[in-house]
Parts: sequence; structure tokens; C-alpha cells
Amino acid sequence: MAAARTGDEVNPQRASSASQFYIVTGKVYTDAELDRMEKQQVIRLQNEIFGRLKQENKAKILELQRNKDRDELMILQETLLGKMELETEKRKDEAKFTPRTARSLYNNRRCPVPG
Repeated sequence: MAAARTGDEVNPQRASSASQFYIVTGKVYTDAELDRMEKQQVIRLQNEIFGRLKQENKAKILELQRNKDRDELMILQETLLGKMELETEKRKDEAKFTPRTARSLYNNRRCPVPG
């Protein structure tokens, strides 16, 4: 259970409302479960990026396949995988299930994540 409150601009003391409250229900996730969810998000992000890169290089891929140029196809694949890794690293925060600070608060209070 938690109490509602008005915003900081009109409530600088951050006092809770005496007449408004809400009940939070859900599952409490372990660090291992949160880590697993974040890894799944990274995989989804990598698939999205690699799919886009394949689409952008579709003509070149088809040409190499038609010409049965496996060596160049492997080089292109390695190049696209490298680009995917770089972009994934730049966008890694998108894959985070929760910021580390939020996770720390979550673990200390044992608040359930709505689910």
C-alpha cells in the first residue's frame, strides 16, 4: 500500500495525502530474474538491429547468393554483425529493465513490480 501526494512544486515537504492511497499488486522479481529479462531485451534489440541491417543490404546479399560467392557473403555477414554489436553497445540502455538505482530501491523495499 502507498499514499498518493501532490507534486513537489506545491508540496515541497513531499507529504503524503491523508485521504488518497493505492494498493500495488504484482510479483516480486529476484535479481537473477531481472538479469534474465534484461538479457532477453538485449537479444530483442540485437535482432531488431541485425534485421534492419540485413534489409538495408538486401540487394547485396541477394547478389552474393546468386553468384554463390560464399566468401564475400561471410565477410558481409561479419561486417553486419560487427555493426550490430557497435549499435547494440550504443543503445544498451534501451535494453535495461530497470536502472541500477531503481533496482536497488526495489530490492531494499521489496516492492512488487506490477505484472
